[in-house]
Amino acid sequence: MALMAAVTVSSSGLAVAAPLATETAKEVALTLHAKVSPIEAVEKAEQYSKAHAFEVFARKEKMETVYEVKAVNADALLKLIVDPTSGAVLKSKQITSLKDLAREHQNELHELAAAKTTLADAMSVAETSSGGKAIEASYKMHEGKLTYAVVVEKAGRSETVFVDAELGHAVSPMKSSSVSGEMGAKEGAAK
Repeated sequence: MALMAAVTVSSSGLAVAAPLATETAKEVALTLHAKVSPIEAVEKAEQYSKAHAFEVFARKEKMETVYEVKAVNADALLKLIVDPTSGAVLKSKQITSLKDLAREHQNELHELAAAKTTLADAMSVAETSSGGKAIEASYKMHEGKLTYAVVVEKAGRSETVFVDAELGHAVSPMKSSSVSGEMGAKEGAAK
């Protein structure tokens, strides 16, 4: 079981395709022991960009682990790089203009930006409902609803918790996998 898929941008618009960057037990450990949590990284990125975050994960950049936060504002998709030690936004750039996306993806992102539950809120809900610590998250459609898929780590195992973006509560049972053994496993079919 793979953890979740990242939202990627192609010439045809958004697609849920590639596994998120936090694929190894070592990266999970770095995330769990960082001074700045993924939740705090999302909050810092939103404050800096005045945009609505929809994805966060840890990745390597120039031999250092950083958080990558993707966000949407009224005009564009943004990528922000956040330092896991200080919480400082190291880089911010526009990925694409919203007008360049397919209409269906524009509508999805506008719906997400208007949702009552933020990504940081969803990550907190997932932590509370699972008893684990959020290590990455992204939005996705789940059972016909706009949700956040939040991966939490608890005692060496990962669980994906889906949180309803409108209602702010967990909406499906959590499934477990070994953090060290399956974080880089092949991508499963998303529901």
